[in-house]
Amino acid sequence: MEKIEGTIKVPKGYFLKTAKADYQNYRKALPREFYQNSIDAGATKIGVTFNCLEDGDWKITVQDDGCGMDKNVLLNHLLVLGGSYHSTEKSVGTFGVAKEILFLSWTKYRIHTQNWIVDGSGDEYTIQHTDVFFKGTLCEIFMPDLEFVEVQNQFRFVAELMETDCCIQVGKEIVFPKKKRGALLRRGDWFDVYFTPSNNGCNSNVSVRVDGVWMFDKWVGEMPGSMIVEISKSSMETLTSNRDGLIQKYETEFSEFVRECISERESILRPKPKYVRELHKGNGKISMREFANSFENDIEDLGTEEGLAYIATAASETTGTSAGVLEERMGQLRKKSERSSYFDMIREGAFIGYDPDFIVKRGEGEDVTRALETKLFHKLVRTWTETVKQAMIDNEMFEVNFRCGFDFGKETTASFESGPEGWIFYINPRKVLSGANHYQDLRLKAVHELSHVNCDYHNETFVDTLHSLLTNTWKSERIYKKIVTQS
Repeated sequence: MEKIEGTIKVPKGYFLKTAKADYQNYRKALPREFYQNSIDAGATKIGVTFNCLEDGDWKITVQDDGCGMDKNVLLNHLLVLGGSYHSTEKSVGTFGVAKEILFLSWTKYRIHTQNWIVDGSGDEYTIQHTDVFFKGTLCEIFMPDLEFVEVQNQFRFVAELMETDCCIQVGKEIVFPKKKRGALLRRGDWFDVYFTPSNNGCNSNVSVRVDGVWMFDKWVGEMPGSMIVEISKSSMETLTSNRDGLIQKYETEFSEFVRECISERESILRPKPKYVRELHKGNGKISMREFANSFENDIEDLGTEEGLAYIATAASETTGTSAGVLEERMGQLRKKSERSSYFDMIREGAFIGYDPDFIVKRGEGEDVTRALETKLFHKLVRTWTETVKQAMIDNEMFEVNFRCGFDFGKETTASFESGPEGWIFYINPRKVLSGANHYQDLRLKAVHELSHVNCDYHNETFVDTLHSLLTNTWKSERIYKKIVTQS
């Protein structure tokens, strides 16, 4: 049997034809990759110059004072597809793909770093030792006049989008950043949003950066200033290999943010006030699971009826739930116990007896003490807590640590927060409807915030979730009324 071994070969001129096509805009990608490589190498200065040659072609020179590259790095990282010298947690360039656009796609190139000189064209190169030591890296790429015209201005444009400790000089002028972080608008799990207002016209793009190094722009419609998104996770984890976009896992969430910028611009740009959170009532954090386990230990030897009676008594002692509401809930639980497991009954029974903390969220320096002392506010504490609890019961959310609270923010009607201590459902007591529709208003607000548990934005998924959760509350119409009338 014939056996042939070999390696995949790249046709001559392959990179000259294809490397540029791997980028959405190779003209901007070229300076971005040069700057990023230098910054990753620890450079404090980057210089870019342009020289016209006798044959009409152009030479672009990029030099820095970074750490440079030794023979091992050149042969086993730079001149190897996929190899990368800066594969660290903080480095932006961790893919080793950029060398295609930096060097391999041009007529010829030269690299002088430390005591080594590399001369190449496409995928062919020679490397030789020199006695002339260069501290840092000096790169020269050669290109025809037509391509140079398209590329030249991008070196300045991209430098103006950077915001790092590295000084970038293009030609004879030092380039200063035109887009700075500004005020923090939003802090997320993997990206933070900054905004700087401007009176000099609108900006329709948000710039996406990693540690101040510009990656790409995204259109968000006209903004009265400049918006910047700083990615806080590593580029390897979040960006595509060419750094022109985000991988699917993060692109979906980012696209939702972009849609929010377009449709809810005023809300996005509004400065977020500083808040103070205070415990209004309760005994501190209670673990729902531990609470359920205590119920199980207390009634494990009881039958269904005796267990239900114990739950009802315990719930009346631990919560401020009215007797009428508690009777309705126990009636629902009794019907469920006929077709549910004993454990399910215990779990829901524990939830009925769960008395969560109540948090007050107020603006820094705002005094709401007098308001909280009124009977009306005391009643709303109970009705809002019990309404949220009932919406969760109707949708069988039994094992969750949750709390309720007041949010006195001027722009807030109701809101939801999720954190290590569980869910918090806020309502603005100054924006609650009164009269015959009071219970419906509270229920709609509770269900709306419950829908935000898995849906951050008001999109189709949110609407579907809201409709489903709301439908599940219809069977408890009488309980929602009693919560308001008997509290």
